[in-house]
Amino acid sequence: NRAACLLRLERPREAEADCREALKQRAPANLLALCAVACMRQPGEAHLMAAFACCVEALYVEPQNAAARRVLADVRKAPGGRLLRPEDAARERLEQRMLRRGESGRIGYALAYFDALERLAPEDAVAHLRVQSCWRSALTGRIPEP
Repeated sequence: NRAACLLRLERPREAEADCREALKQRAPANLLALCAVACMRQPGEAHLMAAFACCVEALYVEPQNAAARRVLADVRKAPGGRLLRPEDAARERLEQRMLRRGESGRIGYALAYFDALERLAPEDAVAHLRVQSCWRSALTGRIPEP
């Protein structure tokens, strides 16, 4: 929690360094979201891109993490933030995890990954809309409208 304290003291550069050091040991979604906040509080496009990368990784670890979703919304509001997209490898990891969860019957979890994909790269998420529609109908028991 030292990084959170450093952020409250308005020392984002030190907070980011502390988060990066802690991430070498393990990478929970909340720590990734905190690292994204530290990046956002620093000026420059490189820090905005680093914050986005932390959000992508946090949503991969835990697709419903509220802190990561809030920071992602802040990244999108920043100048140039709406143009950021995950790297192909990161997007594919999210897609694979989403499909594995859906095929194994964990539909609610698969829908959470779909939602994360939709937030990160809306134009790519359209390709999964049909699969997501089938999962929603299985979850609710209703047949989706065409």
